[in-house]
Amino acid sequence: MNINRGLKVIVGALLVASLAFVGNAHAKSFSMSGEWFQNRGALVDIPINGGPTLCIGGDIKTGCVGVFKPANGGIPGSAAISAMGVNPAAFTIPPGAFAQTLGSQRTPVGIIPTVVQLATAFTFQAPPNAAQATGAAPTFLTAQPAVFQKNAWSNDPGQTAGVTPRAAANFAWCPGVGGPACPSGLAATGSADVQGIVSYTAGANAFGGTMGMMLKGTGGTTSIVAGSTGGTGMIPFLAHLPIPANTGFVNPQAQGVSYAYANSIVLGSAQLYIGFMTSSAMGLITSTGPPLTTGGAAMSPVTIAGDTNNNFGFPWTTGTISVMNTETLNGGMQSGTLVAAGEDNRTGAGKGTIVMVAGGTTHRVLSGMDFESLEVAVLNFSDGTPTPSMGPAGLATVATLMALTAGYAIRGRFGRKN
Repeated sequence: MNINRGLKVIVGALLVASLAFVGNAHAKSFSMSGEWFQNRGALVDIPINGGPTLCIGGDIKTGCVGVFKPANGGIPGSAAISAMGVNPAAFTIPPGAFAQTLGSQRTPVGIIPTVVQLATAFTFQAPPNAAQATGAAPTFLTAQPAVFQKNAWSNDPGQTAGVTPRAAANFAWCPGVGGPACPSGLAATGSADVQGIVSYTAGANAFGGTMGMMLKGTGGTTSIVAGSTGGTGMIPFLAHLPIPANTGFVNPQAQGVSYAYANSIVLGSAQLYIGFMTSSAMGLITSTGPPLTTGGAAMSPVTIAGDTNNNFGFPWTTGTISVMNTETLNGGMQSGTLVAAGEDNRTGAGKGTIVMVAGGTTHRVLSGMDFESLEVAVLNFSDGTPTPSMGPAGLATVATLMALTAGYAIRGRFGRKN
């Protein structure tokens, strides 16, 4: 037998076995766990989940955006995932992988002068199933599952189709202007009070995708200060603006759904009350004063008109997002900015942790308020095995190959020909 040929056969077989071992260790079936965080402005999260807590310099994987995060974490997620391809692996998240039903939640909003308290009672679910997708308004693309892949900006139908298709991996978008760039950085939308910009810088491989969060429930209220009695002994007027309720998952949150996705939410009108009391410990509203009424014999209740939130949202990315709004408040200009960056720390086959972010902006029509939004999805993919490259079998295979290679080299130099 030709020894050279025999050694080549052995080495080739070991190489095949080694590659097969690595391929099996990097299996493409994973168990996913994770959390979905939804920021609405710098201080409010939907769902509330314990209210905001400080996280200056904190890890984005805990939901820390700006200097706050929800005290009790995000919307939990779990599912069986199959990855596709390598470096980086693409994956699809099945319907209903993220879900939460906690009933009524309340939190004080002490930093914003005009907002006192937020109360909600929502059930959350994402991604939508087929029935939810076809019933959503505006309608989802029927061929738009929650697929995440490289070059998503040009491969994902949720970003390449629609009224305003995405034209580039990097972009800056302004409400009412759209397009790939905002020439002045801030562009008005018919009023100097409506200004903002959403900027995306793609990450490695321009990885990302589209996935919407559906919600339903009995709605909630935003408790606001809407004026005062005036004078040195000012007493605030309080109104509980109702957040609309819905009995089905019929409308997604704007962030993460597609490129330049837009929808509107109508807030109802509300009665004004003269003064209110809060608990000293929690800062929650415990009671209100009497209703404010008109003068004269009629004594009709005084209400404030409802309002409309015009929402604009953008897809998921592992890159960097900056969302900035500028508005007029009490005659002065102020701005708010949220910045977040995703990361992909998975193996080539898809095992490990990936963090994706999605941005958006909202304009409240009558009040003139604007606020920025930033979503964070933290996904952990596990196949139940340790990292294969350092496993005993892998090391043994490498050691055997090295020994055989060295022996073959020595024999080639000192051995005689057959």
